[in-house]
Amino acid sequence: MANSDSFTLEFEFSDNRIMENRTLRKHYYMSSDSMMERAEGTVIRWINNDFTKRGDSEQSCKSFFNFFRSVVLPDMQELQDMDEAFE
Repeated sequence: MANSDSFTLEFEFSDNRIMENRTLRKHYYMSSDSMMERAEGTVIRWINNDFTKRGDSEQSCKSFFNFFRSVVLPDMQELQDMDEAFE
C-alpha cells in the first residue's frame, strides 16, 4: 500500500448456495491527509442472479452486500466545479 493509512476489510463465508465467493473484501485508499479517496469492493459472483433482484433493479434491493460496491469520491477540483455549476 502506498499510504500506510489505507486498509482492507475482509469477510469470510462458508460454502453456501447464494454466492461463489468465500471471501469478500473492501479496500479503502486514503490520501496523504487521511481522507478517503476511493474504496474498491469485491465483485460478488452470485450463483443465482434472481436472488439479488427485488423491485425494479438489483440496486433497489437493500442488502448487507451493497457494502462491497466500489466508491470513487470526487477530488477537490471536481467539488469546486460542481459548486460553481450550482451558483
